[in-house]
Amino acid sequence: MSEKQFLSEIGRIGWTKKDAESAIAEIKALFSSELGETVVLVRNPRAGESLFKDASIAAFLDKPFPVRSVYTSRVAVGERNPAILAVCVGSDCTLGPFLQQAVDLAAIQLAIVLSRSRGDLPVQVEAA
Repeated sequence: MSEKQFLSEIGRIGWTKKDAESAIAEIKALFSSELGETVVLVRNPRAGESLFKDASIAAFLDKPFPVRSVYTSRVAVGERNPAILAVCVGSDCTLGPFLQQAVDLAAIQLAIVLSRSRGDLPVQVEAA
């Protein structure tokens, strides 16, 4: 799949998914199908708390990939406390700035789902 097609697939999540759980599962499925082993997390960290202390991220970073990357983006809906979407990718090479763009778009799509469904963002959601 081309980068343009990948972004297009991410872009449709906001309009086709009815809740945060199904949107997160779709984000995970897309990244995994194109990039291999991927962990997708949504966390609402306390002020000053590092995502890298999260057990799932720490476990992922311990895996034996030549390149282990963690991309994050803020998920904010209205006045709610923002959460963080984290996408961890293990690969054989550096994936460059495109993946940050894809994660930023996925966070926007997740925010669209949340605003439309008026649902709360589940804290500590993981699609591994």
